Amino acid sequence: MSHSNDIAGRTEEIRQKAIDAIDSLARKAGEFGLAKPPEALEQHRRKLREDDYKVLVVGGAKRGKSTFVNALLGRDVLPINIATSQVFNIRSSEREAYRVRLEDGSQREISSQELPFYSTQATADAKVISTPDQVIHRIEIEVLSIVPLYRYAHQQAWSSCASTYQDQCECQQS
Repeated sequence: MSHSNDIAGRTEEIRQKAIDAIDSLARKAGEFGLAKPPEALEQHRRKLREDDYKVLVVGGAKRGKSTFVNALLGRDVLPINIATSQVFNIRSSEREAYRVRLEDGSQREISSQELPFYSTQATADAKVISTPDQVIHRIEIEVLSIVPLYRYAHQQAWSSCASTYQDQCECQQS
C-alpha cells in the first residue's frame, strides 16, 4: 500500500470512529435517561458524515495555484497557463456546470470553453467602467466527481504540482 493510500485509510478510519463515538454517546444518553448531547456535537457529527471540506488556496501571481487545485481534484478543471484573477467555488454535483455569479446577484451560465475568458486577469483589467451586472463576484463550477487528493493520489497531477512547487516546499511524495 502506498503512503498516500495508508494516510487515506487512516483518515477514513478516524473519521468513522469519531462518527461512531458520537452516535454511541447519543444512544447511551437515551438508554440511561440522560439529557441529549449538545446540538454542537450533532452539528460536528453531521459535518463528519457529509465529509465535505472547504479549502482556500492563495498565493502570488503565476505560482501554480490552479495547477495545485487541479491536482487536489484529480483532473483539470481550472484553466492553467493563464493568470486567473477570480474567486472559484468548486463543488461536486450530479451534472457538470459552469456559472459566473455577478455582483448584482444575477448569474450567467457559461461553457467550460468560456471559462478561461471569464477567469483571466486581462478581463479583470479591461479599462471599462462596469456596473454591478457586469462585475464578476465569483465563478461557480460543479463537477461530476471530486476525488480528494487525501484519498486517491492522482499521480500525474501530483507530479505536475510537485514540479511547480519544488522550490517552495521541502516535502516530496514517497
